[in-house]
Amino acid sequence: MTTTAQFPEARRTTSGAGAILRQFWATSKGMTIFFLLSCFFLVLAIAGVIVDPREVLGQPVWMKSLKFAVSFVVYAPTVLWMFSDVKLRPRLMRFVMDACAAALSIEIVLFITQAVRGQPMHFNVATPIDETLWSIMGTTITVFYLINIVGFVVFLRQKPIADRVFML
Repeated sequence: MTTTAQFPEARRTTSGAGAILRQFWATSKGMTIFFLLSCFFLVLAIAGVIVDPREVLGQPVWMKSLKFAVSFVVYAPTVLWMFSDVKLRPRLMRFVMDACAAALSIEIVLFITQAVRGQPMHFNVATPIDETLWSIMGTTITVFYLINIVGFVVFLRQKPIADRVFML
């Protein structure tokens, strides 16, 4: 009987969720934590849509959170996969992913806050607290986009890898 101890390369080529999470963790701990947070946010938003009968602007109060949770759950692993082989400017790329993860984590907190309060999230300046939260949201997403642009410029400068799509 052979084991992975005899063939350590077999351990590195294992597949499944554990292997994917290990690759994500090696690429960016911050973005991996954000991905897991986003999965929790998705479950919370689905539960909110099902359980919470309140509505905001004619939609369930958690619907906007659900839409963003889905986009975050798609965004995080996509960026982790795309940036996993970028060797150009590794410290900058770690900063980009960790800063994007931090900015989007702030967004999650703001989405949950407004959903729990039963208030609209976007363009809401009805009260001082709503105006403050909207201002934080706008600033955070602007910082996110600017940092994301830096990351994608570095990504585009990376030499292409043959058959990248087939490396999944």
